Amino acid sequence: MPDCHFLLTVLLVGFSISQALYIVERVENPFYAEEYRCVDDAAPENTAYTWQREGWLTLPDGVQADGNRLQFLKSTSDLNGLYICTATTHNSINYASFYRYEHKTEDTFLNSIFHIVLGLWMQLNKFFCFTKSLLY
Repeated sequence: MPDCHFLLTVLLVGFSISQALYIVERVENPFYAEEYRCVDDAAPENTAYTWQREGWLTLPDGVQADGNRLQFLKSTSDLNGLYICTATTHNSINYASFYRYEHKTEDTFLNSIFHIVLGLWMQLNKFFCFTKSLLY
């Protein structure tokens, strides 16, 4: 069987000192192996974003930050870990994070099931975040 990789990305909804709700979402970008974006529909233009990997002083080699985007130049298991976005404005500090886990597997059936479950989970997450935004 051919080698396959699957990537587990657990998106965690952020919290903040203000009432803003930040999330990290995966973005399709052909220039990078993976790209994630820290978003809030109400974020002002002067928001400053910083990224960090839990337990690291700087981002590891192969990962770069560009404003509210975090870009992976390669998709390898040594980059697994919890990544945290901090969005700072003149009156609030907001956080969002995600856990990146990549594992190499040769079982394409399990890989397919995993991607289906992950896709459903991400759609449910977006639905509940959207529904919550309608309530406030």
